[in-house]
Amino acid sequence: MQEMLDDKAIQGLLSSVATTTKASTGLPSKSAQIRQERRGLLLLRKEIFYQAVQSGIKPAEAQKLAENAVTEAQQRLTAQRKARIEGVKEEEDTARAQKAERAESEQKFYDYAMQMAEKMLYQDDMLTFGSKARRTIKPDPSVPSLLKGSKRLGIWENLENCQDVGLQFWKEWDLRSARITNQSFGPENSFEEQIKWTEDGKQWPYPIDNEYMFGPESEVPFYEHIFLERHLSGLGLPKDGPIAHFMELVCVGLSKNPYMTLTKKMDHLQWFAKFFNTEKQALIKKLHEQEQLAAQNA
Repeated sequence: MQEMLDDKAIQGLLSSVATTTKASTGLPSKSAQIRQERRGLLLLRKEIFYQAVQSGIKPAEAQKLAENAVTEAQQRLTAQRKARIEGVKEEEDTARAQKAERAESEQKFYDYAMQMAEKMLYQDDMLTFGSKARRTIKPDPSVPSLLKGSKRLGIWENLENCQDVGLQFWKEWDLRSARITNQSFGPENSFEEQIKWTEDGKQWPYPIDNEYMFGPESEVPFYEHIFLERHLSGLGLPKDGPIAHFMELVCVGLSKNPYMTLTKKMDHLQWFAKFFNTEKQALIKKLHEQEQLAAQNA
């Protein structure tokens, strides 16, 4: 048991609980307290499981032992707190009988779970020393109930013509307030976390395909990206010669580019059409003829 208390993870957990206890001057919010208790119980289960496996217990039995120990400690603390609030003396006969039935090797884990759970659960009682602890409020039976009256006033005899006159603005206001409140707490589990990521656009929605968020390109057929040579005739480029051969290679390269939109590819073709104007076409044709003549005379 001393090895458990010397563990760094347990020391960090105890120090965080102690720091929170000293720093807080009032009652913590119920939601924050519940989240902290869940996190503490989860860490406690993991620690007991780890220590049980280290002591030679099989993983399946260690997992069951950790679950039972933490659950029993939580139930005992709940019963003790209820008894303390209601002023009833706690009966420990059942706990003593359970201790007698268990082996000594298992009992130390149950005692450790109880010791750690006392420091993590119901911190509102620990922080205020019982002066401002949350107590169960019971209704006074002597006060008459407004919902159980036998006499009816007869104001609403016919409810068929009644309509909801609430403004849509206030409904949206309440929904927005509830959404902001829920977001301030953060996701409680991995499912809510993935839902939030999907709504924020950080994760692809299911089912996933390779055309997600294509935008306007989803309406463009694939052959428009591939067969680009048919656009050369309308750009005023020659149909043969070195320029035609060069533009054919340009179309092949653009057709194999999966990252460019059709508009971007057409802009490239138009840029080359403007580059090869009439003067440059004549110059290239002249240079090509000179090159052919030199090749024949060689």
